[in-house]
Amino acid sequence: MKKIIRSKNGFSLVELLIVLTLLVILIGIGIPVTGSIVNNSRIKTDKANVELFQYSIEKLKILGKSYPKNKDEVIGAIKQYSNFETVPAPKTSGKIFVYDKTTHKFSVIDKDDITSSMININ
Repeated sequence: MKKIIRSKNGFSLVELLIVLTLLVILIGIGIPVTGSIVNNSRIKTDKANVELFQYSIEKLKILGKSYPKNKDEVIGAIKQYSNFETVPAPKTSGKIFVYDKTTHKFSVIDKDDITSSMININ
């Protein structure tokens, strides 16, 4: 009977396929999770910007000035009372920053949801 000598210098094809399959599964799980984290951070950035915009408008009232009536006045207040040199665009795609002239509040909305009382500040 012949004795078969096997070399232990490498991995078998089955072992390589198992490792490759596990890597594909881990990557498949990791990509959607990473995308969700990125999207959540964009939403939080937009909310933080809205709070800074709102602070700028409230500072006008504290100083005894009237609320802004048009886009130029809104942007001027944001530039004057915040650290922004220009109004940033929302990080969330398909959204815009608006200032509501009746409630004097900022928000982030879909481009199609703007009403006549709102000023698009982007």
